[in-house]
Amino acid sequence: MRQPELGKILTNLRNEKGLTQEELVEKCNISVRTIQRIEAGEVTPRSYTIKTILVALDQNLETIKDFFSLDNSSPLSVSKQDFQILNLAFILGLVYLILGFVEVYVGVDLELNKTLIISSEFYVAVKIMSFITMLFFYAGFVISGKIFKNYLLRISSVLIMILFGIAYFFDIYCWFSPSESEDIL
Repeated sequence: MRQPELGKILTNLRNEKGLTQEELVEKCNISVRTIQRIEAGEVTPRSYTIKTILVALDQNLETIKDFFSLDNSSPLSVSKQDFQILNLAFILGLVYLILGFVEVYVGVDLELNKTLIISSEFYVAVKIMSFITMLFFYAGFVISGKIFKNYLLRISSVLIMILFGIAYFFDIYCWFSPSESEDIL
């Protein structure tokens, strides 16, 4: 139920009947303060309260049926393209999670055993795939920030993408730098 539109509708119905707020209170046994707050749009009443007020005004829910129906001008409308990106971000987020387990396993094994259980090319391929899936995953947060009009979510997601990108490329660079590769072999 949307306020303050509901309050305006109820005020108009009460005025059409020629009733004051006090007279409406006598008919529906709801406190005058509650009526004032509903009509001012300060509170969203329960459906029982709305029904009680409408009965006192000799109206029914059909009178304000359009008010309760959902419309297409919802503030959370999502374009088809954004919806597709969100779906892709979800799927690639799962892939990113799985690749993260592979990265952690290889990293821990490398630290403990000082040997690489997979080829360098495969490790770099996993890092690149992980980076790409991470970009799509966080693009989903950027789109969510757009949908919810949350500027902080959008900016922080972009910053995370940039920082992770730097970290991924630094990791790959260290992997192939001469000083680091000697320690691994």
